[in-house]
Amino acid sequence: MCLGNHELNVGVENLTLFLQHLVVPVITANINFGHQHTLQTYITPSRVLEIKNHRIGIVGVTTARTQIPFLPTSVSITDEIQSLQRECSKLYNSGVNIIIVLSHAGIEVDKLIAKVVEHVDVIVGCEKRYGRQKWQYKQIIRRNDGKYVPIIRDVGHMTSLGVFKIEFNSWGDLIKYGGRSMFLHSKIPQDVEALKFDTLIGRFGSLGVTLIALDADCRTRECNFGNLVADAMVDYKSNNYHSNSKGKKGWTDYPIAVVHAGAMTRRVRKGSEMTDETIRRHILYDDTLVLQRLTGQQLVKVILEGTEYYGYSRGYFLQFSGVHVEYNMTKLRDERLMRIQVRCAECAIPGYEPIKLNEEYNIIVNFKTYIHIDTFQELKEPKMDLKLLGQITAEYLRKERLIFAEADDRLRVMAEGSKFRALRLYVYSILLIMN
Repeated sequence: MCLGNHELNVGVENLTLFLQHLVVPVITANINFGHQHTLQTYITPSRVLEIKNHRIGIVGVTTARTQIPFLPTSVSITDEIQSLQRECSKLYNSGVNIIIVLSHAGIEVDKLIAKVVEHVDVIVGCEKRYGRQKWQYKQIIRRNDGKYVPIIRDVGHMTSLGVFKIEFNSWGDLIKYGGRSMFLHSKIPQDVEALKFDTLIGRFGSLGVTLIALDADCRTRECNFGNLVADAMVDYKSNNYHSNSKGKKGWTDYPIAVVHAGAMTRRVRKGSEMTDETIRRHILYDDTLVLQRLTGQQLVKVILEGTEYYGYSRGYFLQFSGVHVEYNMTKLRDERLMRIQVRCAECAIPGYEPIKLNEEYNIIVNFKTYIHIDTFQELKEPKMDLKLLGQITAEYLRKERLIFAEADDRLRVMAEGSKFRALRLYVYSILLIMN
């Protein structure tokens, strides 16, 4: 199995625990683990298999664009092409005559590998898209030396199944290939035993019913779906706090949550029955949490940075729990914040007060938001919480049962359009008075 970028997001201790429980080898050729000898024990650049008197090498490669804020600075990711060429040459010179690359680097990098890296015979990659979108599960690339290298890809969320047959001659040269892929659409009967297991673990059990629609249009304004997910994050930490609250002050240690608009992927209709499967389809279920302590001034920088691409289709605009914000989007980015209030933690009754720039605050943020906000990268000692965003949302809905999340003026946004609408209303009012 090739190491992917998400496995690197959990820190050394958690990654080691994950590797200890695997029964398959893990490989990647372009990660330098430095003095992290424990990881080196479980992760190697390649593996060699002996099959019918042939030595077959399998080499892994992880995307060099991976961000690894929770691993030590001694861990580094090197260029995919150079690292693969070095490992493939090493295998070839040791007598390995068939080399397969397991790639987690993306199709464009896979094409480049096929074209320029010597000794590679087959590339097995992955595709982020899923569903019935048009895609090619195999491509054939002609390498610079004239040989042909097939690239085989799977599709995200296990929505395809297929077989690919490859034939080599006694010297390890590719002479024949072929296969087919099948999209796993809804007309294909589901496995009865698997459905029993899903029901057993509660995957399809009802969590609640929406009394209103959950709006996922969160990229330019407050949305009640974003409020619900952020509230679930605060609720999760509050429950943990109270399970061991002896001698503690206040009601929680993390009164503020931040989640980016892109975490809510689809609108939920009014009257929908919410299940774990529903949540998987409507939010970034597998995203994890980061716990961060920062000053009021740093929190202001985070909030302003979230307006960087306001008005574009990118989903970096922030939704909150425990923060009341007023923006003026007609101004430059660093001048847009008109008002900000934050929720107290060490208080008998939760309430809001103006932010204090030199005071420190504990916040919860989903990992995808964390890696896209540069201000977070400047901060020290983030803590990773491996509870999944989908899991805490499910637990919150199970408690609520009847779901009617509000849009309650946490965000007030004056944009260019609203400015002109206000001016038109003012002029219209003057004209009415004059008449």
